[in-house]
Amino acid sequence: DTKFSYSSVKIIEFKNITSVKIFPNPASNVLHLRINLSVQNAHLKIINAKGQLVKELTVTSGNSTIPIRNLSSGIYLGDISGNDGTIKFHFVKQ
Repeated sequence: DTKFSYSSVKIIEFKNITSVKIFPNPASNVLHLRINLSVQNAHLKIINAKGQLVKELTVTSGNSTIPIRNLSSGIYLGDISGNDGTIKFHFVKQ
């Protein structure tokens, strides 16, 4: 089938996740997140370059330390989702 269709463009406004800082980047043992949320908890997923979910946990507003020692070296996608949206970031595991 060679048919295709277009979807509408959506604008997502982040009300609960106002900022995320990730350090150090690149990281080897732990990744520190500084998250400013207006909700208590958010869901963090870490996905490798193959698109596989490798870590999943709940993070809270403020500072979080994520152990990444067991991850293989490479580039990862972080996905933090709260009630009103999702924010994505990349980091490098050495």
